[in-house]
Parts: sequence; structure tokens; C-alpha cells
Amino acid sequence: MTITTKKIDNIYDQETINSKNLFARFSHRTRFKKGLKFVESRLDLGKVLDYGCGTGVFVSQVNSIKNGIIAGYEPISKQRYQSDLPIYTEYSDIIKQSPYHTITIFQVMEHLHWDEIGRIMKCFDDLLAPDGVIIIEVPIEIGPIILIKELNRYRQKKAGVYTSKRFWSYNLFEFLCTFIFGIPGKRIDPEKTFMEHKGFDFRELIKFIEQKGWKTKVLCYSPLPIKTWYGNSNVFIQVTRDK
Repeated sequence: MTITTKKIDNIYDQETINSKNLFARFSHRTRFKKGLKFVESRLDLGKVLDYGCGTGVFVSQVNSIKNGIIAGYEPISKQRYQSDLPIYTEYSDIIKQSPYHTITIFQVMEHLHWDEIGRIMKCFDDLLAPDGVIIIEVPIEIGPIILIKELNRYRQKKAGVYTSKRFWSYNLFEFLCTFIFGIPGKRIDPEKTFMEHKGFDFRELIKFIEQKGWKTKVLCYSPLPIKTWYGNSNVFIQVTRDK
């Protein structure tokens, strides 16, 4: 899959799907492929919502397969992969088009507080069709992958993507616990440093969502084709109502 952005100043795409870092580019493009595969199998069931769709790359991909089936919701970023994509900035606009049989939320929840995640899950309960499915994709911030991620983040900090210019987010003890044993470091407040993921633990996210009355299932880890998070950088989680 070849992905190119149509806006030179599109910082997010430059640091993900079009990153100069080979591993980051491979990781992000692989997660798009996997996400598309999960959604493509459900397109005949009904509408799709990509919640927090960013520049709209995923919206564009789904649209190219079946036009008019997907809507994107992006209230924060104004950058767009294409200017004519069906992306909405007002929540009222996506409510009008509900229910959705598939809701995707990729690379969003790691930026949020638990109360914000709780509110989003309540919104999904209102937006989702009775037999609908939510597909969540979040980064893995534990295990050996953290070394590659931190080195890439330092490069991004030097490029001005992050407000913080610190070389390392972890102290030595935190890093070793995270790198070797998968014990997350102290969480960085998402409100203060929106771009940093330190301390995020997808396992805690799964527990939290289940406590809210949902059923979860890990669909796969990415980008490596192995059935464990250890060594991978992303995880896909399927969420359905616990009937």
C-alpha cells in the first residue's frame, strides 16, 4: 500500500505513515492495513464511523472501497489528507447519521484521561447499532519496543513535534522495568503533554472498558505477525455490548 499526503505541512502524516524513520513508517502503514482488513469484512452490514479520524487517511481508504459508507469525526485537527472527505467537526453531525454498525477509534484513547474514555464509551453506546462493533487501536508502550519508540520520539522532539525537548521520558529503573518486564512507567498527564504516551497500558484500558459493561477481545498485535504484545508496537481490540 502506497500512501502519500497531499499537504506538505501535514505534520501528523509526516511523522507516522510517511515518517523518515523506517520502523515508524512500517508500523503505521501496517496498522492501517490491518484496520482496513477488519472493517472491510463489515462494510455490507452498514455505516462506519472513524472517531478521531485525524487527517482522514483511513476514511479515504474505506471510501475508495465503498463510497458513502464511512464518516469521520475530527473536532481537533484541521489538517486533511484530502479536502473533500466526509469528515465532520461537530458531534451533532455524526449523531444525525447514526446508528453505525462499525466504529473505529485509532490512536486516540492513549491521549485521554479515564473519565474522558468513559464519556466516549457512553457516546459509542448511543451511536452504535444493536449488533455493532467497536474496533480500538492503541499503541503498546511496554516491552522491548519502547527503546525504538523513545529514540524516534527524541528525533521528533528535535524536529519540534513535541513541546518537551527531554532526551528520555524515563528514569533508568522505570525504563528497565518497562523494557524487560512490561511494567509501565509513571503516567504522563495527557492534558499537559498530549503527544507523549509514557505510562499508557493497553491492558488497563481493556479492564476499564470491561468494567463499563462491555465485552472485549484482542484481535491482533501489530506490526509483527506474532500472537503476543511482547515486541509489537500496536494492538487492535474489538469491543461489543456484553449481552
